[in-house]
Amino acid sequence: MAARLFEALRKKHFRMGEPQEFALADAAQAHRQLEAHGAQQPILLVP
Repeated sequence: MAARLFEALRKKHFRMGEPQEFALADAAQAHRQLEAHGAQQPILLVP
């Protein structure tokens, strides 16, 4: 699955905005961002 995702990114099958990064200490803010997106936009979580 990851290989397919990165291949799609390389081939520019979809566009991504600038990533937002959150420190673990900012988990509440990150959670609010996730909820605000709803099902409108895909979200990629990278640990």
